Amino acid sequence: DAVRPQVEWMINNFVQGVQDLQQLLKYQADTVRVSCIPSAIHLLAPWLAIWQKENPMVDLQLQDLRNEDLLQSVANGGSDIGLGLEFTVPSTVDTQFVTEDEVMAVMPASHRLAKMPELRWTDLNDEPLVILSRGSTYEMIVSVLEQQGVGVSHTETLTYTESLYALVRSGLRIGLISRLYTQCHVDNDLVTMPLKAPLLSRRICLMTRNAHGNRRPVVQQCWDYLCSNMGSS
Repeated sequence: DAVRPQVEWMINNFVQGVQDLQQLLKYQADTVRVSCIPSAIHLLAPWLAIWQKENPMVDLQLQDLRNEDLLQSVANGGSDIGLGLEFTVPSTVDTQFVTEDEVMAVMPASHRLAKMPELRWTDLNDEPLVILSRGSTYEMIVSVLEQQGVGVSHTETLTYTESLYALVRSGLRIGLISRLYTQCHVDNDLVTMPLKAPLLSRRICLMTRNAHGNRRPVVQQCWDYLCSNMGSS
């Protein structure tokens, strides 16, 4: 009889521990963590909203990340699903192509280049430019400018899209920016034109870590849904 309270206490704590573990496992099973690069989140959000409505008990966790951080997060399991650029994707990550994202030139409608039927990189020679100082896309643009002999001595680099558009609206700069970013900025006083010769584009893909059949069912369901509705063959 003297040890009965201790035994009951141990049993109660064991039962409580098992219940807590079950709750934790259930919580993890019903959680889907999704990451996306900022320029592509408007492609992802509508489909996630539909999926969330069909799966209201799932805890859908979203975050926007730079592409380098997104790749790392998907590869190490910090994110279940990502939408980002197909640059140096590790072999441990599966991808599903979604769309191409071209580099565009944005300028006032009154600019002389806005009247041209087609815009080439060499047409930007001696024009003051502005680009976003972000990772691999920045490096791609600078590389092409140098290859085409345009030079970057008159090129401003900024961190935020709104800052870039402010310079463009004022007529101080021509903006070079990805097409996905331009879809979130509608301005009748601006013209957006694709740059040709060469056409500079980047691949946007859904990503998830290789599972070899061991992916959590709720993650697999979300992945299959997004691939079916957003993916291209």
